[in-house]
Amino acid sequence: MLFVKRLFILVFMCVMVATGTSFVLLSCGKISINLWNELFGIFTERVEGQAALYLAGSLLILMGVVLSFRLMTGMRADKFITLKNPGGEVIVSVYAVEEYIQKVAKNIPEISTIRSKVRLKRKGLKIVSDVVLRAGTRIPDVSEKIQSGVTRKVQGMLGLEGSIDLMIRVSKITGSLSPKDSRDGINSEEVPEIPYRY
Repeated sequence: MLFVKRLFILVFMCVMVATGTSFVLLSCGKISINLWNELFGIFTERVEGQAALYLAGSLLILMGVVLSFRLMTGMRADKFITLKNPGGEVIVSVYAVEEYIQKVAKNIPEISTIRSKVRLKRKGLKIVSDVVLRAGTRIPDVSEKIQSGVTRKVQGMLGLEGSIDLMIRVSKITGSLSPKDSRDGINSEEVPEIPYRY
């Protein structure tokens, strides 16, 4: 199904680029209007050409309508989360959830800033958080703290039964190391064990 979608988008893009290029070349005088007339004349003289033109036009109309509809429904679906409860439906803005994640993360002292993007999955949420950490922070400890804390709080706030996949991307480390954490001040016995390697 993914292959069909990509093919559909590729064909639509090629048609749009070809049409746009033709209009630009026509307006600059690089191709003449007579060439278009001859080209369409060849197609409209025979029944097979008329059928091909009709089919191509119908396909372009269908592709334009379907692609526009898919883009609009995809944009609408990403902005709100619909929760069902015994009294009816509750619609929560994705932006509200993203702001809530920022407020939860402010309680973690190792985090300088956090920006999250929330996407609705079939069974739950996918959250991608870009985090700026303070220098001297153990990334595995802090990422575990963020993942457990944010996941628990968001599940509690929304009452979600589905899973929450939280991906953390450390985009920057700010501040300076304290003298205790600087390279000169670390003894070999104090070097922490690395829990995983690449």
